[in-house]
Amino acid sequence: MKTNFLPDVSIRMPVLVLFTIFSLILAGCDGGISGTGGPDTQIMMPINGTDSEISAGESDTDPAPVGAPQVLPDAEDTSFVNNANVTLRTDAIVNLVNSLSGNADALVVTNNSNTINPILPLPGLSFSDQSAGYFTLLADTHDIDIVLATDYAQDINAEKIAGVNPMTLAAGSSSTIIVRGVPGAETTPAQALVIANHTSTNSLNTVEFRVVNAAAQFAMQGNLDIYVLPAGQLPTQNDMPAFKDFSYATGVTDWIEVPAGSWDIVATDAGGLTQRFATAEPLVPAASGSWTIVVRDDPSGVAGVDTELVILNDGDTGALQ
Repeated sequence: MKTNFLPDVSIRMPVLVLFTIFSLILAGCDGGISGTGGPDTQIMMPINGTDSEISAGESDTDPAPVGAPQVLPDAEDTSFVNNANVTLRTDAIVNLVNSLSGNADALVVTNNSNTINPILPLPGLSFSDQSAGYFTLLADTHDIDIVLATDYAQDINAEKIAGVNPMTLAAGSSSTIIVRGVPGAETTPAQALVIANHTSTNSLNTVEFRVVNAAAQFAMQGNLDIYVLPAGQLPTQNDMPAFKDFSYATGVTDWIEVPAGSWDIVATDAGGLTQRFATAEPLVPAASGSWTIVVRDDPSGVAGVDTELVILNDGDTGALQ
């Protein structure tokens, strides 16, 4: 008996109809399946926790080539006004401290977009140099830009990492710009912390101190209590800190005026007596002296733990003409 391998027509017809319908659906998709092509295909892709509409085969940002320099966020300017007349000069005097953390670079400083003639040119102020010492600016309003020396050497119009705009200075004023933070960081970016200086206590019987927290990595240790103590004395539970609960965000303490003599600056954790840093040697300012102690991260120590101190005699204007 001959066997018929073809199914009954009643079975074949629905199959043909379904196949025809399926083919028509595919023809109308125009690339609706990956790999089929088709213009302007829209795919919803999650980016940073949100749904963003991106054309297939495209992306919001092309990946940077291997070895490409890091693109830093735009620097935010600080504004500053100093109307205090603390010298008899007709111009203003300004100091600069390099307190950048991480792989600290030297700093170049320009004024009013004059990148050809910086007020602090190459090789710039290195981290090891600590402080530029006083330089002069006209008693006027300025636009100060701070650029990494390596960037400036490649392009004199390189992006700044920090700025002071406007910086308005009166005749006889004295100011210090402390550049702190980590270029490109989100939580502690590079910034210009600007402070007005005293040059004297106007008393032959006293001296004064203040502290600047410019150690961005050390900030993870939390807030500090700052003690100003006679040389050789450690803080006890009976001692009151000169500055209590001092933070990186606060930046700078007030002045503390004490009798002329020999003094130690000691920092502990806020509300406790665990020592965080101290002056290596007693500080002995000349009578009427005004000194600023800048705390910055120690690049040769443990990141976030070790610090070093930059001691500034704010009344030392001897190098100026």
